[in-house]
Amino acid sequence: MALDRQFLAPMLHQMTVEPFVGMSTDGYGERVYGTAVTFNARIEFKSTIVKDATGREVVSKTRVFAPPYDVNGTTASISVSDKITLPSGFALRQPPILSVEPHYDHEGPHHIEVYL
Repeated sequence: MALDRQFLAPMLHQMTVEPFVGMSTDGYGERVYGTAVTFNARIEFKSTIVKDATGREVVSKTRVFAPPYDVNGTTASISVSDKITLPSGFALRQPPILSVEPHYDHEGPHHIEVYL
């Protein structure tokens, strides 16, 4: 799928997402993540009320726009269980993902909005 260049132009940052794969079985119950995937992204600071994974309303201070594929063009997704790493220069490099909203158009997945 090819996105409009005007939509991709403001995606000046790159972020990485490590997909959640499960909990460790070593008795400590730590979260285990898969191989990191890199996305082009547009990161903006805007306070928004969103519903988190439990349905509670929480305040998100950062919104990230990303295409539905990684920098290699491979279709990829993001979930609230994943670990996100923002580029250097951001005060909080690995904020929790509060909410993920995929957006679609007539061709299928268009972009993903991630609220942090």
